[in-house]
Amino acid sequence: MTTTIPLRRASNKTSITYGGLVLVGALAFSALFAWVNTVNYTWLSPLYERTSSSTLWGIIQRLYLIIPCIGVLLWKPRQIGLQIGNTTHHWRMLSLMLCVNMAVIGVYLFLTGGTPYSGLEILVNEVITVPFVEEVVWRGIVFSAILAVLDKFLPENQSGILSAIYSGICFGLLHSTNALLGYPLAFVALQTLNATVWGIVYGIARAKSGSIYPPMFMHAAMNLLVVLA
Repeated sequence: MTTTIPLRRASNKTSITYGGLVLVGALAFSALFAWVNTVNYTWLSPLYERTSSSTLWGIIQRLYLIIPCIGVLLWKPRQIGLQIGNTTHHWRMLSLMLCVNMAVIGVYLFLTGGTPYSGLEILVNEVITVPFVEEVVWRGIVFSAILAVLDKFLPENQSGILSAIYSGICFGLLHSTNALLGYPLAFVALQTLNATVWGIVYGIARAKSGSIYPPMFMHAAMNLLVVLA
């Protein structure tokens, strides 16, 4: 008769240590990503004046991400979340997240009168290109990588939530580099806070649903509201 030995989880002290190391690694990746993104934008910025289409500019600017994102989706679609997963099971929670997201952003836009990202000329870029790229990278690749590591020493429910928090923090901090591109500091500070909060919420949606579609849809809906403001 074969006896099944339950898997042993790491102690709390070890879990905190490994969890901290994973966060440091994620932050290091975020810093590297921000540097590459800034260099890419600076290098391509001369093309902006010669590009009449904002949509085309948005694609050119993110082409270095779009190509590998498509490659990863074709290579590991389920691991990245390209599936329905438990979306229908958690539809109430996901609907509530969407409603709260839209309500909070709507109030902010009403009070401020808009953002530097408002305007129909960037509609396709902000509603299609940006949500696709950012969600595949942060709620797809980064979230999945963090989850794969945390799953080794944490219970499944804890590793999922922690992966959402870690990837959300990194996603938020990434937006702070917009200050280097000439955006007002007050706006960048609010944008960083906004991206962190909703990055965590989108990560939780990804963790609970097992799908990248809900966060991608919520991100697109939020950007649509901003563009139309």
